[in-house]
Amino acid sequence: MIGIKGIISGSINRISENHLRNVHSRMALASLNEHGKQCRLTKEENDAISCLWKQIGYRDRNEWHRLYKAVNSFDARYVPNDVYGLELLPRLNSTKLLAAWDDKAYYQRFFPYIRQPSTVAFVIDGAFYDKKYSAVDVSSVSMMLIDSYDRVIIKPSYGLEGRGVELVETKEHDCSSLKEKLLSYGRNYVVQEVIRQHKSLAVYNNSSVNPIRIMTLRMNGVIHYLHSTLRFGIPGSNTDISFIGKKEIARVCAVSNQGDVSKVWFDTDGKKHSISDLRVYEQERIPGFGKIIDIATSVHEGLQHFDLVGCDFTIDQHEEPILIEYNVFWPGIIFPQYCHGPLFGELTDELISYLENKPKK
Repeated sequence: MIGIKGIISGSINRISENHLRNVHSRMALASLNEHGKQCRLTKEENDAISCLWKQIGYRDRNEWHRLYKAVNSFDARYVPNDVYGLELLPRLNSTKLLAAWDDKAYYQRFFPYIRQPSTVAFVIDGAFYDKKYSAVDVSSVSMMLIDSYDRVIIKPSYGLEGRGVELVETKEHDCSSLKEKLLSYGRNYVVQEVIRQHKSLAVYNNSSVNPIRIMTLRMNGVIHYLHSTLRFGIPGSNTDISFIGKKEIARVCAVSNQGDVSKVWFDTDGKKHSISDLRVYEQERIPGFGKIIDIATSVHEGLQHFDLVGCDFTIDQHEEPILIEYNVFWPGIIFPQYCHGPLFGELTDELISYLENKPKK
């Protein structure tokens, strides 16, 4: 017999689930409206979507497939955002461990053999530490930054889409004002040296570090490389994703398996633009791209609790890859599907069968 607590808990979960589905639905419709067309689906197309996705929680809401049809063409294998967030991701990645493994302050301990941005200091639960994790006071950090660096990046230890990332010109501060800034920033963040990216990436926007996102999937013990994209910021922005009001501003290109950046880029709503709009007239090839894929696979091998991972890399001026961050909390799927089509491609049917009877973690 189900107790009253179970009934209440179940009701709350259903309300929360319906709310999240509605939120995702509105996201898709807002982008679809930007295309200026309704882009209806046929009965055969709706039936194909339901037949494929009903095994793991599809609820006959076709807004995402309508959007992807407007952007590219119809394919039932496109992953709807609500199915992804409510059904797929909880079966792939352990929700109980997300916060700990997503903490950027511990990247160097988790992956000391992977080249990463040079970290100057950590702030963990409000306490200050130097790059070797030895406890220091905020005054010492302030003086060291002013004495040794012209500019640094302050980045939240937790967070998505570049929110809260700030470029700080240390020479504009004295020790007291910089100390005040560091104390006001939060209880969990990292202070890093500024990355000098390779010209093949900087050409898309010189003011931001423009990351290469590598998506990988672990299934039946095998890690599969899915695809890659390049995100780049708007002029003057320090990050690849910006917000004007509540509107997310993002620009993304497909990257081929050989490292060639597409001549077409997509905005947040999936509208296509030519790279010539950016005053980029020649197709760029990312140097050492195969090495980036190898490193991303190595990182994923060390993340055993997470079967879907998005790793962000840059390339420095010496053509060496640098791991900026990995994402296990919500490796975004909208931009990759704009650029490459269905997220899992030929692996879709196998993945659905693999996850059908797998419990949420």
